[in-house]
Amino acid sequence: MVLTPGLIAIVAEEVGKKLGEKLEADSEPLCAAMRLLSLLEVQATIDLRDYLEVSVSVPCPLSFTDDCEDYCILPRLLSSYLEGSTGQRWIPLRMNTGFIRRTNGKCILRLVRGRTSLRREEK
Repeated sequence: MVLTPGLIAIVAEEVGKKLGEKLEADSEPLCAAMRLLSLLEVQATIDLRDYLEVSVSVPCPLSFTDDCEDYCILPRLLSSYLEGSTGQRWIPLRMNTGFIRRTNGKCILRLVRGRTSLRREEK
C-alpha cells in the first residue's frame, strides 16, 4: 500500500468523526479546536477571525516526515472534528498548493466556516 495525501485525508476525516462522537460537544469552535489539539499534545496557537487559523510549533508530534506539508492530518482531522462538535461545517483553506504553509518554524493552517452540518440538523 502506498501512502498518499488522499488516503491520509480519508483516514483523518474518519478519526475526526470518531473523536467528535466520543468527546463532549462544544458549540464554540475555538474551545473545541483547543481541546482536540491539547488531547493530541500538539502545541499550537489558535485565532478565530473570518476563519480559524491554527499555528503549530514544529516539530509536530503528529508529523512522521520532515516534508510533512503534503501528508499532514490536521486540516482534515480538525475540520471533521469541528463539524461534529460545533454543528457547523469547517473546510480546510488552500494556501498556494496545499493546506499547510510552513513559515518561521511553524506550520499554519486555516479553516473556513461552511454551511450548517446536515448531521446536526437531523438530530
